[in-house]
Amino acid sequence: MALKIIKLIAPEAEQRAIARIAKSHDVVDWWRTCSFEDERFSTRLVVRPSGQRDIFDELQQILDRTPVSYPAMILALASGAAAVVSLTSGAAAGLVR
Repeated sequence: MALKIIKLIAPEAEQRAIARIAKSHDVVDWWRTCSFEDERFSTRLVVRPSGQRDIFDELQQILDRTPVSYPAMILALASGAAAVVSLTSGAAAGLVR
């Protein structure tokens, strides 16, 4: 099975919690992609399919305790495009290029 990418935007204050999750689940790689002016940041985690649900659930718990709704999604790596296979709302969103 192919690796997956979990992409999320989270409050800056949760960066250490996300790092702990990444380390405890031995993700393949993760990186912070950008910061926003309102103390949010974007990050991506490369995960093995076997552990993606547990990691996603723990990340969702972090996002659920914030007063603002933050997006998180699981992307499948396929043929140079990332197909969105799961969103926090549970709806598929097609292809992202």
